[in-house]
Amino acid sequence: MAEGGALRFLQQLSDLERLGVPKDAGTDTSKGFDLGRMRRLVSSLGNPLSKFPVVHVAGTKGKGSTVAFLSSILRAAGFSVGTYTSPHLRSIHERICVGKPISTNGLDDLFWGVRESLLKVIEAENHTLTHFEVFTALAFKYFAQESVDIAVVEAGLGGARDATNVIDSEGLAASVIVSIGEEHLEALGGSLESVVLAKAGIIKERRPVVLSRQVSPVAESIIRTQASAKNAPVFSAFGKNVHGIIKSIRTDESDCFQVCDMRIRCAGENLFLDNCRMRMFGSHQVDNALTAVCAALSLRVEGWRIPDAAFQTGLEQTNILGRFQILTHEQVKSLGFTSARVILDGAHTPGSAAALGTTLKTAFPSRPLILVTAMALDKDHLKFASAFSDDARPTLVVVTTADVAGSSVRSATTEALAGAWSKVKPEIAVEISKSVVDALATARKAADLDPGSVVCVTGSLHLVSAVLNLVSA
Repeated sequence: MAEGGALRFLQQLSDLERLGVPKDAGTDTSKGFDLGRMRRLVSSLGNPLSKFPVVHVAGTKGKGSTVAFLSSILRAAGFSVGTYTSPHLRSIHERICVGKPISTNGLDDLFWGVRESLLKVIEAENHTLTHFEVFTALAFKYFAQESVDIAVVEAGLGGARDATNVIDSEGLAASVIVSIGEEHLEALGGSLESVVLAKAGIIKERRPVVLSRQVSPVAESIIRTQASAKNAPVFSAFGKNVHGIIKSIRTDESDCFQVCDMRIRCAGENLFLDNCRMRMFGSHQVDNALTAVCAALSLRVEGWRIPDAAFQTGLEQTNILGRFQILTHEQVKSLGFTSARVILDGAHTPGSAAALGTTLKTAFPSRPLILVTAMALDKDHLKFASAFSDDARPTLVVVTTADVAGSSVRSATTEALAGAWSKVKPEIAVEISKSVVDALATARKAADLDPGSVVCVTGSLHLVSAVLNLVSA
């Protein structure tokens, strides 16, 4: 391999985020990813997973938010926390955090410290190791070097054969499974049932499972069956003993938050949170927060010292780019808008589209809505459009295209997206723009004609990333 820093080295590896994942690669079958090579890779780096416990998070809707909420609660309790998430918005360094993203120098130093070991194992594995596998192993190594107290790790694709799923039962503090829907169907077996089985693959023998509210009773049943087979206790983060309400929402230019009350009885613990000012919007984020709280309570009953105050502090300090992110006045101006409010949200599944639509309607009930959207080729464009417009009906949809992981290979065409919206809601005006810059210009013209409009950029975290890069340019 050529000389260079960490990123140059990684760019020479097969990047399935850019190229697409092979059929059934995430299933626990002979066609699935080979976890053996990932285990050998991690072992070659000194088995860093033996140095810290892990909370492993899998699912479809709310993984990243749940990781962020839980990590924030644990940091508020005084712990050093490593977090591993994907994809990123501005820089791949965001994926590896210990309090803050790993720096460029930090990643390069990490890489050079293990470069010879990486070269040997890549050669031994006949160059089959992927970009995601190597980057994941580097994250584990970094957490060990930083002596974190605990890591919160988001599964990438599925769970059973995901590169993150090399944590053994002794090293697993808890598994967390958020809401599961029909995403990555081709890679995960073709049905909701096969997707759920893949996600449930993170469950380990006798280790606690925290379960979020599931859209499908079938999904919940499969997860509970898998947990029972491994003697893993299940803590429900929903139902009569775990609930939260949104009391008010503030979307002023000066400050934005929603005020929530939560009542949690979980893992033998009781917790009441009043007037919690969450900067993550929507009832779905309340569900994600409740899941994180239940995960933290499951740790507390096993001896982790997490005071009650850390829960509210942690939830209130959580804020993630690209999740119902309301741009500031200065950011909006930098994009050329005058009176519009601009929202960035990486929703890309029918479930997250429905949640976004509901949140938009609640937060901005009387404002005209303009949608700017781009999606990946493998997403369900029809169901996304249908679910979104059930609650929030845009006056205009501007469809465009955004590269996925730096390539257009996995990007849906504008014609396909326009066709989906026209088929689902023929009464909604649809315009095609060939670039993100052109799409924003089209949205600006429409917003100028309808003062007070809300412009929502959604459909892909990669689209959100492209807009954020324009904001900071």
